Amino acid sequence: MKRAKKGLAFLISLCMIAGMLPTFAYANGDTFAEMKVGDKEAKQYDDQSQFFSEFQQATGEISIKLLDDVTINGYIPVSETQNVELDLNGCTLSTGVSSGSDLNTRHHYAIENNGTLLIEDTAGNGSIKARGVKNLGEGIMVINGGTFIDVDANGGAAIWNEADLTINGGTFKTEHVGSASDQFGPGCLNNGGKALITGGTFEGASKRTYAIISTGELEITPGSEKDVQVKGAHGALSVDSGTAVINGGSYSSTDFYGLYVSNDGLGQDPMQATVTVNDGTFDGKSYAVWVGSDYNDPVNSTIQINGGHYLKPLNAQEVAREGAIVISGGTFASDVSEYLAPSSSMIKENGNWVVAPVTVENGVAEVGGKYYASLQKAVDNAGKGETVTLLQDTAEDIVIPEGAELTLNLNGKTLTNQENHTITNKGTLTITGDGTVDNVTHARAAIQNEPGGNVVLNGGAYTRSKENGQNAEASGGNSYYNIVNHGTMEINSGVSVTQNGQFSSMIENGWYNGSQNTGGKNSVLTINGGTFSGGLNTIKNDDYGELVINDGTFTSMSQAAFLNWNVATVNGGTFDAAGASNGVILNGYIDGTMDQGKLTINGGTFNAGEKTVITTMGGGTHSGDIEITGGTLNGSIVLTDSSEGARLTITQKAKVTGNVTNSGKADVAITNGATVDGQVSNSAGGTMSVVNSTIGSVPEGTTAETIVIVNSTVDGTLTTNTAENAAVMVGGKTYETLGAAITAAKAGDTIYVLKDIPEAAGIAVLSGKNFTIDFGGHTYTLKDPGAGSAGTESNGFQFLKDSTITLKNGTVRIAEGTISIKRIIQNYANLTLEDMHFFAEHQADGEDYALSFNNGSIIFKGDTDIVTTSDEAIAFDVCKYSSYPSTNVTFDESYTGTINGKIVYDSTVADTHKLTIQGNGTFGAIEAASGAAEAAKSGIEVTSGHFAKPVNEDYLADSVKAQLESASNPEAPYSYYPSLEAAQAAAQPGDTITEVNATTGGTKYTVTLDYADGEMANSLYTVTEGTKLTLPTPSRSGYTFEGWYDGSSRVSSPYKVMKDVTLTAEWDYNGSSSSSGSTRYTVSVEDTDNGSVEVSPTRASKGSTVTVTVKPDEGYELDELTVTDKNGESVKLTDKGDGKYTFKMPASKVTVEAVFTAAKVEGLPFTDVTSGDWFYDAVAYVYDKGMMEGTTDTTFAPTMNLTRSMIAQVLYNLEERPEAPGASGFTDVAAGAWYADAVNWAAARGIVKGYDTGAFGPEDSVTREQLAAILYRYAQVKGYDTTRGGMAVREFSDSASISDWAQEAMAWAVNAQVLSGKGNGVLDPQGTATRAEVAQMLMNFGEHVG
Repeated sequence: MKRAKKGLAFLISLCMIAGMLPTFAYANGDTFAEMKVGDKEAKQYDDQSQFFSEFQQATGEISIKLLDDVTINGYIPVSETQNVELDLNGCTLSTGVSSGSDLNTRHHYAIENNGTLLIEDTAGNGSIKARGVKNLGEGIMVINGGTFIDVDANGGAAIWNEADLTINGGTFKTEHVGSASDQFGPGCLNNGGKALITGGTFEGASKRTYAIISTGELEITPGSEKDVQVKGAHGALSVDSGTAVINGGSYSSTDFYGLYVSNDGLGQDPMQATVTVNDGTFDGKSYAVWVGSDYNDPVNSTIQINGGHYLKPLNAQEVAREGAIVISGGTFASDVSEYLAPSSSMIKENGNWVVAPVTVENGVAEVGGKYYASLQKAVDNAGKGETVTLLQDTAEDIVIPEGAELTLNLNGKTLTNQENHTITNKGTLTITGDGTVDNVTHARAAIQNEPGGNVVLNGGAYTRSKENGQNAEASGGNSYYNIVNHGTMEINSGVSVTQNGQFSSMIENGWYNGSQNTGGKNSVLTINGGTFSGGLNTIKNDDYGELVINDGTFTSMSQAAFLNWNVATVNGGTFDAAGASNGVILNGYIDGTMDQGKLTINGGTFNAGEKTVITTMGGGTHSGDIEITGGTLNGSIVLTDSSEGARLTITQKAKVTGNVTNSGKADVAITNGATVDGQVSNSAGGTMSVVNSTIGSVPEGTTAETIVIVNSTVDGTLTTNTAENAAVMVGGKTYETLGAAITAAKAGDTIYVLKDIPEAAGIAVLSGKNFTIDFGGHTYTLKDPGAGSAGTESNGFQFLKDSTITLKNGTVRIAEGTISIKRIIQNYANLTLEDMHFFAEHQADGEDYALSFNNGSIIFKGDTDIVTTSDEAIAFDVCKYSSYPSTNVTFDESYTGTINGKIVYDSTVADTHKLTIQGNGTFGAIEAASGAAEAAKSGIEVTSGHFAKPVNEDYLADSVKAQLESASNPEAPYSYYPSLEAAQAAAQPGDTITEVNATTGGTKYTVTLDYADGEMANSLYTVTEGTKLTLPTPSRSGYTFEGWYDGSSRVSSPYKVMKDVTLTAEWDYNGSSSSSGSTRYTVSVEDTDNGSVEVSPTRASKGSTVTVTVKPDEGYELDELTVTDKNGESVKLTDKGDGKYTFKMPASKVTVEAVFTAAKVEGLPFTDVTSGDWFYDAVAYVYDKGMMEGTTDTTFAPTMNLTRSMIAQVLYNLEERPEAPGASGFTDVAAGAWYADAVNWAAARGIVKGYDTGAFGPEDSVTREQLAAILYRYAQVKGYDTTRGGMAVREFSDSASISDWAQEAMAWAVNAQVLSGKGNGVLDPQGTATRAEVAQMLMNFGEHVG
C-alpha cells in the first residue's frame, strides 16, 4: 500500500504540472451559464471561449450559475483576485480527458482555486464529474452542496485540498470500482491543508484507497441537524500525518479499517499524526481503529479517544510507539484495558465495554485535578512535587518508583496491601493526613523504604492489623515489621505506629543481614515525634542502622523500647518500658563497621520500672560505647560484659534514679555533674570512676582498686580523692604520671589530672591518639627534660599528626630555671584548648614561641590564655612546615581569653593555612612573616576582638564594619565590631570609631564630638559620606544636655554625615551644683523653610548681646521672628535694619524661631489673564476679595466651565466658611467630598436647590439661568433689594427659552445689571457659565447689589 501511495503521488504531481498550464478549446452550443461580476448585470453565455475569456479578466465578486450541463476541455482557474460563488443549480459540470486511456485515463481537474470559492447547489442534483476540484495556495473554498465525483480510475480525488477548505454538505465519491489487483485508486477527499467538515457523505469505492486521506489539519464536527458519513473499501479515514480532531460522524470500511492512523505521509515519510476522537461511530471488516504501518515502518503517531462507538476491535501494531492509543472514554466491542488512560476506568455493560473518566465519586485517588481508578495509577502520573490524595479505602501494593518525588495525603482513608509490602518506596515520598496504612500479609511491611529512598511521615497510622506473632512458636502465621527502612526516613508528630505482636519488632532500621547491604550506606531514621506502641521492640536499630530520636512516646513493647546494634542518638522522648521483659534499651557491639554499638543519650525520660534502663544485648561482643549526657533515667543500668571493650560514660546533666552496676569487664565513668541516686558498683573485671558528680552509695568495703572517686559527693558526703597517691586517672585506673595515662588511654577517653603536678617532664604523643585531658583546675609545671623528635627534645608536649586531643580546665607553665623546654606545645594534631592557661615566662633561651602550630586544626575556646616573656615574643605561629598539609587556627565565638604576645602567620599558602579570630578575646599584634604577607591577606580573617595594634584591613572579615580605638584601654585599644551601632554602644567619650569595609567607595568624613564640658575628650567617627550616625546622649553633673550643634544649628539623630564637621554638645545649667566662672547659655535656632537664620554668638552669658540675622529666600519675606527663654517667655527684640535684630541674653537657654511667607506681588499672578482681556477687572476683583482662586498658582483658566459645586464653594468662601449644618439629603453629595460643607450650607439657606431626582449634580456645569437664580436667592438671604424686576429681559431674542422657574431671577439679574447679554441680542440662559463670566457676575453683584 505504501508503494501504491508513492505511485499515486507521482501521477498526482504530473496532473498538477499539467493543470498549471491551462489551454482551452471550448465548444459552443446552448446557453450553459450565467455570470454576474460585481454590480454589473448578469450575463448568460453559450460560447465557452467568451465565458472563459471574460471570467479570467474579471476580479472581485463573481457569481456563476450553471443553466445546463456542460463539459469543458480544461479547468476553471480561480485567481487570487477573485471571490467566486458557483451555483451548480442542478446541472453537471464535467471535464474532458487530458491524456491516457483505459486505466490510465486522465481527466482535467474541473476547478483550480487560488482565490475565494463558494460552491452550492440550490436546485439539487447538481454535480461535478472530473479528476476533482483543487484548492491551492492561499485559496479559501467552501462547499455547501452538490455531488463531486472523481471519474479517474487512478489518482486524483473528488476534492484535493492544499489550502483552507470548509465542507458543510454534499456528496463526494469515486465512480471507478477497482479490483483487488488495482495498485491505487481515487479518493473522495485528499487533505494536505486545513479542512473543516460539518456535513456530507464520502463514498470511496476503490478497493485500494480510503474515502478521506489527511496529511494536514483536519476537523470533523457535524453541524446542527447535519451528519458526516464516511465509507471506504480499504478504509474510511486515513490520517497519515498532521492533526485530526473528530467530533462525530460515522466511519466504516468493507475491507479493513474504519480509522487508519499511520506515518505514511505522501512524500513526507515518516511524519507524525496526532488524532483526537471525541465522538463518532467506527466500524470495519477487521478493526474499527488501526494504528500502524502497512510496511512495518516505525510509527510515531498517536490517537487520543475521548468518546465514540467502536463496533470492531482496536489495534496498535508492534511498530507503533508506546502509548499510541490512549482511551479516556467511549463504548467498545472488545476489552480495551491495555489502552486505558490512567484517569479512566472501564466496565462491561450490555455486552459492550464502556470507558469513562474517573470522577471524584468513583475515583480512588486524585492528583493535579485528575481522578484515577487506582492509587498506583495516580502515583505513576504524579508530577514532581505533586500531591496524591486518597479518596477512598483501597487494597493495593503501591510502588513509588525511583526518581519520583511526591506527597501522599491519606485523607482519613485506609490503604491495605494485597500480597506485598503496602508501600514500597524507591523515590522521595512524604505522607500526610489522617488515615491508615495497613499490611495483612506475613513477612510484609506497611512501608518498605528501599536503599536510596527518602520517606517523611507527617501523619497517618501504620499498623499490621492481622499480626499474630506472640512468640517464636506462633510466628509463622503472620508476623513482620510495620516499617522497614533501608534508606532515609523521618517520622514526625501526628504519626502512630502500632501492632499487637510480641515476636517481631515494629520498626526495622537497617538490615537484618548486613551482607545484603551491597551499597554499604547507613539506613538513617530520625524520629521527631509520634506515638509508638507494641512489638517485641519498638525499634530495632540493626546492621548499618543510624537512629536519631528527638521526641515521641514509646509504650507497650514486650522486650525493650529499642534495640541498638549500630549508632543511636536520643535527644528527647518518653520511653515507658515498665512492662517490658528487658526494660528500655538493649545495646550491643559486634564489629566496628555495621554493628558499632554506639549509643548517645542527650535527653529524654526513660521509665524502666523494676527493669533496667540500659543493659547488655546478648549475642554481641560487648555492650558497646554508651555516653549519657542528659535525660532522666528512671531505673538501673546493668552491664554484664564477658569481654573487654565496652564503655559507659554518664556525664553532665544525666540523672539515673536507680543503680549503676558494672558486673562485667566494661569501663564506666561518671563525670562532670552527673547524678546517680542509687548504688554504684563495679566487679573486679571492669573499671569505674566517679569525678565531680553525685552518687547515692557504693558497696561496703569499696576501695580505689574498684572505684576511684574524685571531688564527688557520696551519700551526701564530699569525697576528694580516694586514690590519694595517684596523680592521674583514666578509665577508672590511676597513674603516677600523665604520660603513663596517655599511653593507657583508649579512643575517646578523658584523662583526669587529680592534683597539681609540680615537676613534669615533656611528653611526646604518637599519631592516632584520641583523648581529652581535664586538668580539673590543677597546675601542670614543666621541667627538664623536654620531648620531641630525635635531636629536638625541646617541647613540653609534642602532639603528632592524625591525633585528636583536647586540653581543658587547667594551667600549664614552664618552671623557672628550665634549660631544655623552649615551647609548651609543638603541635601537628587536631587540638582543642578550652579554659587553659599557658605561662611561658621561663621558656629556655633561643626560642620565643610559646606554642608552635605546624599542622592540624587548632581551636581556642572559653578563657584560654597565653602569657609570653614579653609583648614582642611570639605567642604562637600558623606555620607551613615541611610537607605537612595544613594548619587552621580558630578562636571560636566562646573565646574570652588573652593572648599576650604576637601571633605570626608564617605560610605562603592561604588555602590550607588559616587564622580565624571570633569571640571577645584580647590579643597582641598580628603579623605576617617574611614572604607570607600576600597569603596572609586571605589566610587571616578577624571578625571581632580587642588588639594591641590596629589589624591590617586586609585581615578583617567582610562582616566587620567598625574599628573602635579606646582612649581608656591602652593595652588593647583596637576593637572590631559588625556595625557602627555596635561600636558606638561600646564606645566611651574620647574614643575614635572608624568605618571599615564600606559597601561603597564614597568619600570618608570625620565627625568630631566636642563634649564642651572641660573634662571629656572629644570622640571621633570617621565614616563614609551618607552614613547615618546615632549620636550619643552624654551626661554632666549640674547640667541638662540640650543636643548637638553644628555651629548655631541643632542637628538631629541619626545624623547624616556629608562633610568633616565638629558637633558641639550644648548644656543648660540647672543650678544643682556649683559652677566656676560665668555661665554661658545656648542660643538654638529652630528649623525653618523659605529662609535662613543665623545667631552670633551661639552661646552667651546673661546680659550679653546676641545678634540675629535673617535672610528670606527669593520671593519670600519675614513674617514673624520670636525669641523665647526656657520657660516660654518672649525676649525683647530690637530691629537694627537690613535683616539684623538684637536681644539681651537672659539667664537661660533661648530658642529663636522665624516664619517666612510669600512676598506680595503687584497685579495678578495669572499668565492667562492679561490687562486687555474683557474679564481682567472681574478676575482681579474676585481674586482680591478671596472669592475665587486660580486653578494653579499661575493660571486662572477663564474659559473653563464652573460647576454647581464650585459656585456653592465661592459663596461659602465669601461668607468666611461658617459652620455647616448636617447632610442636605442630596443623594450624590458624599460626606467627605471637598464641597460637602459648602453645598450643605447653601441648601440649608435655600440658596441652592437640587433636581427632581433628589440629586444635586455637583459636577454639572452651572448654566447662566441657574447662576442667576443662585445669586438671586443669595441676595434674598443677605437681605438685599431684589424688587428690581422689569421688562428689560424681554429685549433679548431668546428670552422665551428661559425656564419657568428662572423667569423672576433672570428678570432681576438683568435689571440689577448682574447679568448682561452675550452679543447679537442673545442672553443664552441655557448656556454654561465660564469662570470669567462668573467672575464678571460676582463683580456686578458686588457693585450693584451687595
